[in-house]
Amino acid sequence: MKKFKLTLTDFPKAKALNGDVDIRFSQKALIRGAIAAGQSPRKRVTARDELAHLDELAALIRSSLDTSGPELYPTTLYKGLGSTAKGIKSFGIGNALCAHTAYVKLGIPWLIDIEKLPARVSVQFKRNSNQRGDFIGKDTKGNWYAFESKGRGRKPSCDDLEKWKKQVKTVKAINGKAPACHIVSAAYLNSNKVWEVIWVDPPAERGVTINLSERHFFDEYYSRLFLALVKQSGTTTEGFQYGPSTFLPRSKVEVGLHSEVFSALQTGNYARIAEFGQRNLESSEDLKSEDTTLFADGIFVRIRK
Repeated sequence: MKKFKLTLTDFPKAKALNGDVDIRFSQKALIRGAIAAGQSPRKRVTARDELAHLDELAALIRSSLDTSGPELYPTTLYKGLGSTAKGIKSFGIGNALCAHTAYVKLGIPWLIDIEKLPARVSVQFKRNSNQRGDFIGKDTKGNWYAFESKGRGRKPSCDDLEKWKKQVKTVKAINGKAPACHIVSAAYLNSNKVWEVIWVDPPAERGVTINLSERHFFDEYYSRLFLALVKQSGTTTEGFQYGPSTFLPRSKVEVGLHSEVFSALQTGNYARIAEFGQRNLESSEDLKSEDTTLFADGIFVRIRK
């Protein structure tokens, strides 16, 4: 079994989450994580740009993470990069591992970037503060979560974690409900040069109140992939078993969206998307599959040889 270590600390005792656990992974699951947490542009762009960005996210995983063994190692290419390029890659890896860990550990299929929320969404920030968390997430039971995501080439210090905790703590409420957890998610290379993740759950403080509808949430989450699929004319034979798909030439990855979710986005039936996630969270993903993997958000991934 392929796995990386997740260390959870500072969570309330009632949640019974503190300690070390193993998180299963596959290359396809990490590609889906990169796409799920990839930042969307504030303004609408062309389908060509959307496809290029999706391809870049998939290529990041394939070029930077060695998923061939039982643990998660950096590739030779990643290790040979200069500090600036390595920092950019580490940022993307941190986001992908945050999204994947949230999916596996807490059953959260959907994450959106706080800074890229549509202007029509009501966000009240703490006065005199420019600190923001990175993501808000929603699980299949309707619970909300706040995340601050980091990727580093070394284990974060206590000072690092304290600084990041201040950012994620600024999310006070989402649609009138306090987040179930405020999580600092930091991916890093341990002393053996293996990727690990640490999660810290600081208490909330008076800060951001976010109000957004189900429509705004799901539209924002799927916007990049949905636009790319709407604008391209065909689907591949393999992808058609699930729904429309597109081939990303640089990364040699096929990515698509299940027809049920795609149709729900077209018709505005957002409750159907939530139902799809609930129904498929436990059954849809097969991390050992050598072919196409379907995830609970409806995204499916296939790697071309």
